[in-house]
Amino acid sequence: MRKKAQGLSISTIVIAAIALIVLIILIFIVVRELSKVPPATGCEGATKGICADSCDGLEGTYTIDTVNSGTAGGCAEDEVCCIKIA
Repeated sequence: MRKKAQGLSISTIVIAAIALIVLIILIFIVVRELSKVPPATGCEGATKGICADSCDGLEGTYTIDTVNSGTAGGCAEDEVCCIKIA
C-alpha cells in the first residue's frame, strides 16, 4: 500500500504568489504616498506660519514665532516665522 503525499496544489501556490505580489505593490504605493506628506514641524508645518523678512508688511495681523524663526523652523537665517492671529 502506497501513501500519497499531501501537499499544496499548484493553483494554491499560484494564488498565494499573486496575493503576495499584490501586497508588496500596495505597501510600495502606501510608503511612496506617505513620503509626499510634509512634516508637521517648523514654521510652515504645524504652525501654518509664513517665513518672511518681517511680519509688518504682511496682510492681516501676524505675530513672530521666535521658536520657529531662522533655520530652526525651516526659514532662511535672516527670516522670521510669522503666524497669523485670527
